[in-house]
Amino acid sequence: MEGLTGAEVIVEFLIKAKIPYFIGYPGHTVTEILDIVYDKSKDSELETILVRHEATAAFMADGYFRVKHKPLAIWTHTGPGATNAITGVATAFLDSSAMLVFTGEPWSLYHGRGAYQEIYRNVDAELPSLFRPITKRVWQVKGSDVKRLPEVLIRGYKLAITGRPGPVLFDVTQEALVERAQVSVPSNLGSYIPSSRIGSDKDTISRAVEILIKAERPIILAGGGALISEAWEEIEGLSNILQAPVVTTIMGKSCFNEEKELSLGIIGTWGTMPANKATREADVILAIGTRFSETDSSSWLNGYTFSIPPTKLIQIDIDPYEIGKYYPVELGIIGDAKTVLKQIIERISEITQKARVKHEWLNNLLLAKKQWTEMVEEYSKREGDGVNPLSLIRKMMELLPSDGIVVTDVGNHQKWVAQQFLAKRPLSTITTMGFASMGFGPSASLGVKLAKRESPVVCVTGDGGFVMSSNVLATSFEYQLPVIYVIFNDFRLGSIYSLQKNFYKGRIIASEFKTKRGEPYNPDFTLLAKSYKCEGREIRNLEEFSKAFKEAISSDISYVLDVRIDKDARLLPGGGTWILPRRE
Repeated sequence: MEGLTGAEVIVEFLIKAKIPYFIGYPGHTVTEILDIVYDKSKDSELETILVRHEATAAFMADGYFRVKHKPLAIWTHTGPGATNAITGVATAFLDSSAMLVFTGEPWSLYHGRGAYQEIYRNVDAELPSLFRPITKRVWQVKGSDVKRLPEVLIRGYKLAITGRPGPVLFDVTQEALVERAQVSVPSNLGSYIPSSRIGSDKDTISRAVEILIKAERPIILAGGGALISEAWEEIEGLSNILQAPVVTTIMGKSCFNEEKELSLGIIGTWGTMPANKATREADVILAIGTRFSETDSSSWLNGYTFSIPPTKLIQIDIDPYEIGKYYPVELGIIGDAKTVLKQIIERISEITQKARVKHEWLNNLLLAKKQWTEMVEEYSKREGDGVNPLSLIRKMMELLPSDGIVVTDVGNHQKWVAQQFLAKRPLSTITTMGFASMGFGPSASLGVKLAKRESPVVCVTGDGGFVMSSNVLATSFEYQLPVIYVIFNDFRLGSIYSLQKNFYKGRIIASEFKTKRGEPYNPDFTLLAKSYKCEGREIRNLEEFSKAFKEAISSDISYVLDVRIDKDARLLPGGGTWILPRRE
């Protein structure tokens, strides 16, 4: 019996699915796969990338998908190798990014005996249980399953990329990798994947158009689903037809050119004043691919970001679960954002060829936007002890080439970028808000660079998040993936510090990086960068930043810019809120 081994099936599948990168960290349970890759990759475009931590692999695959909308595959060893990747996989799941995750599992013969690194005390070989809440589906493949492995891989791939995208897990035992079966991997995997997008019925579309045309104060709200669906042209077209302003969630940022007159910025806790004003006062909101999260909705408190009801909500989402999950809908439309918006535009064109004229309410919003812009301009001149974050972002906007991409980590710097960086083209800003994991930015930036090697990639991160994931500099150098890391260095966990200062009467504990003597402490990020054969600069003013940033853009290695920011600078209030429970 010749046939194919389980490892050969997996590698053949990755090649025929045109997966360009296989990212991970090895262990004895997955070495068989790598040995097959060793032979097969010579005649294919499948490239392996060895990272220095498994979470980096998942974050990289996540970042790649957000730009290309095509999944990568990652591999990890069983036990600690797999659990190290969990945070990255969970981040992808909650932000709807597809990836194929392969974990090794000890030989089935030894399951339940406490095989090396096996999780077994409740259920034999229980590793898949850890991934069930954070993946779309889990498969455990044992030796007897090799004959159906091609089918399992096709089902998993299809599930990952269709509907609401997300990661899937294949937990493969050691014997399944070496046992053979008379199977083959189909050459045309596309014949197993749906080729159409989900639209809606004519009556529903007609009803949506009727509501939108009659609206006196219509708003278009775009979330992350609009980016995944690549619906930016339709959003711009509908905005022009209806003369409806566009606001976005943080995850939806960059699906509409924020320099356009009808762009009002992001909504929610850290939103802009005109954006929150618009959604709060609208009579109809057309929401596209958004889950109405806590921060986007100002803790769901009426009158801050939304007033639903009386505002009528038309909600478009590929996931039925998200429609009417909290806010009641006037009309819920299950479907792909791009497809449904095309249907709405086509129906409007059947009724009228005329675009709406600007209405008084829109003029009031544009006045509010002007006032907000003036306030931002004034705040950018603020001087303090360190670099003004707003001035820094404005300078970065000025210097970054038009094809540049900004990736953020999680923390105060993320809020500054979300509120103040004006995204001019689709997919020019990347961030995470579902699991909102620190360490995402530095690693995901490498995945973004894999997807767009020709574009400058900037990662804006905090000192806390960068220390968590500084190992990415090794991968960056090894695989020639230059990223500009801009660290907002305030020697503290700024978000938590601010919370303690404002809500806990200044009782500051465990949120500052300092020695026992009370001195601020962080690694020397410049020396750290150079130890990885990258470049580093300490930045104390905008002139130093401009010079270093220009150097970094033209460099073929990563730069770490350690920016000593003004610790007392605060994000501009935009009318949103965030409520936490209080002690009596």
